[in-house]
Amino acid sequence: MAQASLSGPVRCIYVIEPELWLQADCALQHFEFVRESLQSLDAHLRTLGGQIEIHQGELPEVLTRIWAEAPFTGLYAHEETGNGFTYARDLKVAAWCKQHAVDWHEHPSLAWSDA
Repeated sequence: MAQASLSGPVRCIYVIEPELWLQADCALQHFEFVRESLQSLDAHLRTLGGQIEIHQGELPEVLTRIWAEAPFTGLYAHEETGNGFTYARDLKVAAWCKQHAVDWHEHPSLAWSDA
């Protein structure tokens, strides 16, 4: 997020993807962890004058809705190390970004030893 902020105003979004949560390797405790993490992140962002936006749907469709409201030229995300679903989803996001002339910046997730 820090790198994104160097380019101008930032919208912090998280997309709940119903199909992701139907995958065999996802469980309620994963969703609860994400929910608690988002609440904590939102509380911190609010101390800085921001907030996190929660959207739901397939990621390319959500990006289209957001882009229709306010076109953007950069998308910053952590690099996913998930399953086949997330890999296929990321290919769709890459295609969406190319179609909309949006630069997609993926940053590797920090390993616990790097944190």
